[in-house]
Amino acid sequence: MKDLSSRKPSFSLSNASPRTIIIGFLILLLIGLVIIMILFAGEASMDADDTVYIDESLKTIVNYGDDTPQDYWVQYKIYREDGILSREQVGDLYSYIMTFRKGPNVTEYKIPLKKGDYQIFIYISTVEENPKRVTGFIRSITI
Repeated sequence: MKDLSSRKPSFSLSNASPRTIIIGFLILLLIGLVIIMILFAGEASMDADDTVYIDESLKTIVNYGDDTPQDYWVQYKIYREDGILSREQVGDLYSYIMTFRKGPNVTEYKIPLKKGDYQIFIYISTVEENPKRVTGFIRSITI
């Protein structure tokens, strides 16, 4: 019977080629990314289209990816851009609760705006005693 304790290992990191080390690192990185994606798969996914101004209302379509309808706080904050380094808030922070369903959902803020360039900040937060921001979008619009 052979003595296996005196046998040298066939692979060690010190004699591995740089290509083997890089491939191993990339495989570990890919495994880590898959694990992170699995851990965060339960979160609702949201994405927003461009904001449009129609009939004195700012409207933004928010695409909601979860199958279960959910209530969220929607908050709008609007800034008029008066130059490269100058902007002023227009109106008050506007917020309301909206039920999001799978697919496109239209958020709306009725406000009269003058011609000019604006930045629209849209925040979506959970509805609870201590709300947590789920996502936020910044959109630019010219009226």
